[in-house]
Amino acid sequence: MPDRRVDKEYVEFWSALYDESYDAVLTRVGPSVRERGYYDRNDFMMVGRWKAARTTPLLEESKNLPPYMTYLTICRELAADCQCDLRTLDRALWQANGRPVGEVT
Repeated sequence: MPDRRVDKEYVEFWSALYDESYDAVLTRVGPSVRERGYYDRNDFMMVGRWKAARTTPLLEESKNLPPYMTYLTICRELAADCQCDLRTLDRALWQANGRPVGEVT
């Protein structure tokens, strides 16, 4: 069975394969989110639609984000363990889609 640990090597391998042109929406909302320190409803919806168009109705019904906050806490800890920023970790996880290092096909 392949090793499925997410470590620094895993993040570096998969994030290097990520197409940064996918991040256009983040480039648009990122500065205002960083300045404010949080996503307002419009930014949240824009990023949510970008991430997963099929879940838009669920996002529109959402009034709070407890499951996301738990996920975010775990990802922050994992990013710290892997010595990378949160966006690099996110790119690696997206690109890898559960595959081990080296399994590109």
